[in-house]
Amino acid sequence: MKRLVSILLTLTMVISLAGCSKKSEETTKKTKTKKTSETETEETLPPESDTEETETETEETEEPTSSETEESTKPSKSGSSGLSDYTISPDFAIRSDLKKLDYIMTKEYRAYGFVASTEDNKIYSVTKDVDVLTIKDEDNYSQLWNSLDGIYPALNTNYDDLYDQKLPSYVDGSATGSFAATSHTYVVRSDSDVFSFITYQNTYDLASSSDKTTYKVWNYRSGDSMEYNLNDIVSDRPGFANFFAEYLDGAKSMQENPHLMQEVEYLAGKISDPNAEVPFLITYDGLFIIYTDDYEFNMFKIPACYAGDYIDMSLFGTTPETYALQSDVYDHIIWDVDGDGKMDKIIATSETDEYGCLINFGIAFNDKVESIPEDGLEISGLMLDKIYLLKTDDGFYAYADMYSEDAFPTVAVFKFDGSSFKFQNYFNNSLPSIHIDGFFFDPENFTIVSSTDIMGTGYVIEYVSVKGNNGFPQKTQNLGGRYTIAATKQELSVDKFNSKGAPDGKATLPANAVFVVRGIDLESRTLLCEYLDADASKNFYFQLTVDPASGEADWSLKYNGIEQNDLFQGIFYAG
Repeated sequence: MKRLVSILLTLTMVISLAGCSKKSEETTKKTKTKKTSETETEETLPPESDTEETETETEETEEPTSSETEESTKPSKSGSSGLSDYTISPDFAIRSDLKKLDYIMTKEYRAYGFVASTEDNKIYSVTKDVDVLTIKDEDNYSQLWNSLDGIYPALNTNYDDLYDQKLPSYVDGSATGSFAATSHTYVVRSDSDVFSFITYQNTYDLASSSDKTTYKVWNYRSGDSMEYNLNDIVSDRPGFANFFAEYLDGAKSMQENPHLMQEVEYLAGKISDPNAEVPFLITYDGLFIIYTDDYEFNMFKIPACYAGDYIDMSLFGTTPETYALQSDVYDHIIWDVDGDGKMDKIIATSETDEYGCLINFGIAFNDKVESIPEDGLEISGLMLDKIYLLKTDDGFYAYADMYSEDAFPTVAVFKFDGSSFKFQNYFNNSLPSIHIDGFFFDPENFTIVSSTDIMGTGYVIEYVSVKGNNGFPQKTQNLGGRYTIAATKQELSVDKFNSKGAPDGKATLPANAVFVVRGIDLESRTLLCEYLDADASKNFYFQLTVDPASGEADWSLKYNGIEQNDLFQGIFYAG
């Protein structure tokens, strides 16, 4: 049986990747905001510090109401007619003189579960899933390394404590639901100037119907680990607050969503108050201003090129040799693409039907539009999420990220030929999305999401790069990440592997043995699994391979000649 490739990498999740948010305005479950030098949205699982910190409340737990947005701090807003109202700051200049700052993301994962004596034989499980972030260059960035070392060991210990508190009730089988403690980290920018990242922390307890979410952001100056706050970047907060509200209000997509504009007005009130903390992230070409409450998480991008009167422009426009930029609510990006020293406008051009689905689509470079040819991509039923500008080893590309409720996500790829962006082809994967796999800012090291029916409807996170592949993603690891818990229905003989990925003999799993799928090689349809014992020292890794003659989809998969649903329980399919 084929030995799995990159097992050790998958077990530890040693990666150096990131990307942009899947949606400019992401909506998730419960959030609150409480601020120290980070941004907390719930008092759940904050890492303890050895130093005393002063905490101040910066956002209420309830959603903003009209009374909140009419505070004395609310800026005046005269309205905007769109991009024509804004000019590019002469101080905004493009420089590719930064070095990438390589980082390591290690996944600390623990799990246990049992098959409950219920009518449908539910699997109740307790899991801990924590990303631990550090940087590779400890010698030249020792202060930044120390800052991360002050965050993640304590965070990981807190999650271990939660897991250990819950574990006994799962070992003795008295638990009545599942419990999950999760902390994922997404790096937004990583270079010799700025190290900016966000953590999504969630605890979910099915037994008590408790679901608590925390978002925390950090923006470090890489050289000395000074942490930026908004006052370090914005010189005129009331002026920037007006600009922020007017800029977003001018976009059609925002005008059609009064709920989002309520959030924008609420944030504008906070921005205008020089003593209020406002969560934000720093990208190469602007700021993401973040809104959180009990139920939502939204990010609003503000391009630095239009905000020269209010912000420190030295942080923006400077990049490593390769990078990716994300469009804003106007579906456009301002950048010097042709290298003539003047700013170019890259904008999505489209026509939609009454349901918002695309009828035609193209990428405009300044005033020159290149549309997808009729035989290039069937766009019926697709909607545009956003566009990205990629600087790669062989030039500039544009990605158009499209989606549909009834079809695979689609990314259309355009290449800059010196005068326009010409359509190349497309691929059917999702680009990075917060709460799944990260941000998209490094085209040489990011992730895509592939759907699968192996072990139930779900997705696999695959690690990719466009380097040397004409702007299209190609895998850098065979094994993609997939975490799902299942159990056997009958006795099963398996091939064991040790933590280094070497074969380690045979093992027999009894009926009702609980295991977690930790990764899938979609090409060979081989799974890396971990058997879960009450005594974690007895856990071991094993592999399963879908029979070559099995069908590709749904319920036709077989292992060792046995159909998937006859062999395993806890597998669920959508639809």
